[in-house]
Amino acid sequence: FASTTDRCGCRTRARRASDMPLSALLERVSSLGNGFFVALWIVAVTLLVWQRRRRRSGGAGDAEDGAQGVAEPVKPVHCGDITLEELRAFDGSDPNKPLYVAVKGKVYDVTRGRTFYGPGCAYSCFTGRDASRALAKMSFTEEDLAGTTEGLTAGETQILDDWEMKFLTKYAQVGQVVPA
Repeated sequence: FASTTDRCGCRTRARRASDMPLSALLERVSSLGNGFFVALWIVAVTLLVWQRRRRRSGGAGDAEDGAQGVAEPVKPVHCGDITLEELRAFDGSDPNKPLYVAVKGKVYDVTRGRTFYGPGCAYSCFTGRDASRALAKMSFTEEDLAGTTEGLTAGETQILDDWEMKFLTKYAQVGQVVPA
């Protein structure tokens, strides 16, 4: 119940629509009489019910936490030291291999974010590469996918540090990039 004040200044206790049973909502809607308001109430109730069911089923979580029909995520395997050439094998072209992205020389397993980093997805160009420069410049161009951080501005370096923190908190670090 929520406490409200009516037009006369009296405090009343009113139920929120999301806490009311469907039958009580329908009674209120039918008392309105105007077809437009009835339709508006039906849409509102439908949305509230949908949100409630989505929360209960756990569907309101992070979009990267998995898609329907996808098996449980596999525990990341530590790859250790890896060259940029070896890293390219983890770009999603082989569905049996994990997806790796390197940031500032650290390799992260982004397989659980397949809906973002998988083949044909929004960030697939970063997969199997050191994406440091591209992330810092917020770029998808081939020349920025080189991995080098030379020549970045202070602002771009800060952006890259923010991306590194995101990867550190969200994905398992499984290795580091070493020279060939």
